[in-house]
Amino acid sequence: MVMDDDDIFDDEEEDSLDNTFLTFKVAGEDYAVGVCHVTEIVRVQKAYLVPDAPPCIQGVINLRGKVVPLLDVRNRFGLPTVEYNDRTLIVVVELHDALTGLVVDSVCDVVEIPDEDIESTSDKRAPGGNRVVHRLGKRADGVSFIVDVYRLLDLSEWEERRPALSSSLS
Repeated sequence: MVMDDDDIFDDEEEDSLDNTFLTFKVAGEDYAVGVCHVTEIVRVQKAYLVPDAPPCIQGVINLRGKVVPLLDVRNRFGLPTVEYNDRTLIVVVELHDALTGLVVDSVCDVVEIPDEDIESTSDKRAPGGNRVVHRLGKRADGVSFIVDVYRLLDLSEWEERRPALSSSLS
C-alpha cells in the first residue's frame, strides 16, 4: 500500500479531532461535545411544536430546507427552564446522518483537551440511569463535563415511561 502526504495529513487531522471539543454553558456549568459531531451553531429561531414529543424536545425548526428537532439541554438534564435570551444558541450536531439542534445557554470556545487531562466518570457516578456525562476534561480554568452525544440524544427512557404515563392519566 502506497501512502501519500494527503493520507498522513488526514490521519493527523482525525487524531487531533478526537480531543477537540466545543464547550458551552448550561446553568452556569461548562459542558463539551466532540467537534466531530458539530455541524454548525445558529441563533434560536421559531420552533414548531411536535405532538407527543418528549418534554425536552422543544419542537422542530426549518434549517435551510431541513427539518431539525430541537433538544433543550437544560430540560434533558432535569434543570429549571429559563427564558431564551440573546446568548441562547442552537448547536447543530449530526449522528447517523440525522441532524439535531441542542439548545444551550451559550457557546464558549473550541478547546483541545489532551488524553492525560480526561478522566472517566464510570467510577464517580451513581449506579443506574443513562448518564450523558461520561468523562471530565480538566482545564486550566476548571472542568468541562464531556457529554456523550449518543446518550444525550437517546430518549428511549422517555419512550419506555410514556405508556405508563398515558395509562395513569386515563
